[in-house]
This record gives sequence, structure tokens and C-alpha cells, in this order.
Amino acid sequence: MNNKQSWYSISAKKTEQFVDVYLYDEVGGYGVSAKEFVNDIKALKGKDIYLHVNCVGGEVFDGMAIYNTLKKYKGKVVAYIEGI
Repeated sequence: MNNKQSWYSISAKKTEQFVDVYLYDEVGGYGVSAKEFVNDIKALKGKDIYLHVNCVGGEVFDGMAIYNTLKKYKGKVVAYIEGI
């Protein structure tokens, strides 16, 4: 991740088989870019993902890239819609 302030994070302990991913920002433009998100997801190497979403929306093309990456992901993805 870069050094800018963000409402996006990934956390995992080495012993766990799952990863919590928090997407609490706009997608694209001024928030979480698809490039950043996709690169971070690729680094998880198939661990199951618990995706927590609280997002006001954003750019359609970045959203589709994130969606398609999660759809093709080797591990299980469980989404929790926690807000907007």
C-alpha cells in the first residue's frame, strides 16, 4: 500500500487461513484504485477472504475490475455489507 491516508486495509495473521479485507472508501479516483486493490488481493495467494464493505460507490470501471478479480479468486470470498 502507498503512504496516503486510506479507508482500505487488509489484515491477516500468518497462522490464519482467512484474511479480513476492509473496503471503506470510494472505489477509484479519490479512493481505492482497482490497481492497488487487485495487486493486494493477488498477494494473498488463495487464502479465504472476508470482505467488509462500506462504500458510497465510485468509478464503474474500477469496480468491475475489483469484482472480476474477486470472482476469479482461488479462495472463498464472503462479503459483508456493513454500510452504504
